Amino acid sequence: MENNNFKKAESEIIKAESALSNLIKFGGVDFFEKYEEAWEYFLNRIQRFRNKLYQSGKKLKGFIQWYQNHEKERKNDELLNYLFHARNADEHTLQPSLSDFKGDVKIEFSIKSRFYGKPLIKDSRGNSYIPVGEEIQFFFIEPSRKLLPVVDSGVKYDAPSKHLGVNLNNNDPVEISKNGLDYYKKLLLEARRLFIT
Repeated sequence: MENNNFKKAESEIIKAESALSNLIKFGGVDFFEKYEEAWEYFLNRIQRFRNKLYQSGKKLKGFIQWYQNHEKERKNDELLNYLFHARNADEHTLQPSLSDFKGDVKIEFSIKSRFYGKPLIKDSRGNSYIPVGEEIQFFFIEPSRKLLPVVDSGVKYDAPSKHLGVNLNNNDPVEISKNGLDYYKKLLLEARRLFIT
């Protein structure tokens, strides 16, 4: 057996960190394909980390029980379970796990406006406009990427709303990935602390 210090598992964590960096790098509106590729790479690296961790430790005294306890935690945690099943869905089906919203602009007239419910004024070139001073609100809706529900082996898994009992603010793939990566980095440190002398 190799000198077991969980190096191969650590190598997958490093690759997952690289994928997360690419998620951040390609977060702009024009890079959805690269963003999706980074997301899929992240999911695969996390799965490979779990496999390498298990393979590295399975012959160590007490490891199997420790690992099974963490597997139970993974199955009961919305975020960790979603990452697991999103990877399976990506690997074995054609369904997407990400949505791509390019952003939008919404214009609302105030009920007090004398133009409420009436068409905009057109100038001589055909451009629409509202006279200065009218009560109008512009809403700029930011571009965003969100996680979609996935189906794995006939079971639907919604985007996570909690992680380790704590409510998540949103289902942004970058934030979800950061939380998942933090969990697995701590798991690696714990494995080293408990099983490497």
